[in-house]
Amino acid sequence: MKKTLALLLCLATLLPLCACTAKLREEPKSPEKVETKPKEKEETKPVEITYPEVHDRLTRAKLEAFPIANDNMTLEEKRQHCIDFFRFMKTFTWTPAEKYKYIIESSGREVVLLPGKIYGSLPYVSIGSGNVYRLLDYYDEETGVVDVKKAGVDPILFGNQCSIGAFWAWSRLCNKANYTWTQNMTYANGFLRVGPYTYDDTIEDFARGVNTTHICQANGKEVMFESYAALQPADGLVRYNSAGHVIMCSEVHVVRDSDGKIDGEKSYILYIDQDSAFFDDKQSNGDAYLRQGNVDAKKTFEKMFSQSMIPFTLPELIGIDPVEKSETTFSFTEGDTISVEQLKTASVTSNYAISDAYVVILDAEGKEVDYKVVRTRRASVKTVSLEKAIFPASMNTYTTDQYTIRVDVQISTGERVTVFSGKLTK
Repeated sequence: MKKTLALLLCLATLLPLCACTAKLREEPKSPEKVETKPKEKEETKPVEITYPEVHDRLTRAKLEAFPIANDNMTLEEKRQHCIDFFRFMKTFTWTPAEKYKYIIESSGREVVLLPGKIYGSLPYVSIGSGNVYRLLDYYDEETGVVDVKKAGVDPILFGNQCSIGAFWAWSRLCNKANYTWTQNMTYANGFLRVGPYTYDDTIEDFARGVNTTHICQANGKEVMFESYAALQPADGLVRYNSAGHVIMCSEVHVVRDSDGKIDGEKSYILYIDQDSAFFDDKQSNGDAYLRQGNVDAKKTFEKMFSQSMIPFTLPELIGIDPVEKSETTFSFTEGDTISVEQLKTASVTSNYAISDAYVVILDAEGKEVDYKVVRTRRASVKTVSLEKAIFPASMNTYTTDQYTIRVDVQISTGERVTVFSGKLTK
């Protein structure tokens, strides 16, 4: 009996060590991810968890309260729009429905988020395309509880990182630059230099040859300080050598000596970024929460130079490219009845980045009964095929008069556009 008991205790000790933690891939192999609304499971007795009160919750109403940018805005209004949205993405609060573990692939560090704690911003992962529009699919607006079991199945789709975190703020109105990853944020790709520093205009990738360390050293400290001094709110800074980081400037403070020379220790910017570090913060009602990443943190010119950061802006922020009105289209244009096969071969396209493309199924009363969704896995995806989301065997269920289908597209301007509504046939 004692041997049996000892064996059972040993097994109980070892079982937790067998649990698997999903790791992120180095880079998404596909720009899209297909997702289907999960079927309802048989009712089971829920585990009793007492969730904290989340005050600064994410809601669709708050997202829709942000104006859709247009070219009638002044440059200052355009810049402030980007800052305000990024700050909102960093400071909305939530709590996980259960314990959630993920790995930051670049560092190998495991992060554990716990129910009972309140967090701000999305989780930082090495590569991620998550955003506040997508999160609403898993977020309880009444409580601030996130169903992390569903949202976090693929951390790339739930979390984000520095460049794509800032991307969802800039892309509220910017669509000119060829935005992919941190190392591609070069002049050749539409990330325009700020100030007098220079580098080869043809460089498309800081990971191949000349990087930002080389650029800062070639230009020298004084030239780079003058370039930092030329920054305006909503401009960005990027560094890339063996790894990289991107931040958005929210304020600039320049101090010069009696000779007009910039004091690099006293001159600084405030900035917003998506980073892995957690900071203690307070919600608008004074309650504490943990925020991941910086909001209006201070960085001196001296520090920026030592970190090999170079400043950039985007064409829409300096008025050389207009803020375009969004145009989102559906490839099928033959009426309001579509076959399953036609739906499977259809695609959606926008002049702004697409976050998610939904095929929504509605019953006779207009109630949503199912959906299929294709989620993009990187920045600046502007065409999404529905092929991987449509399986005839399951979609044929909805080819009766009882059902209507709708194709919705969430784009980076904040607009959720319906590009098709009609009947589905076999």
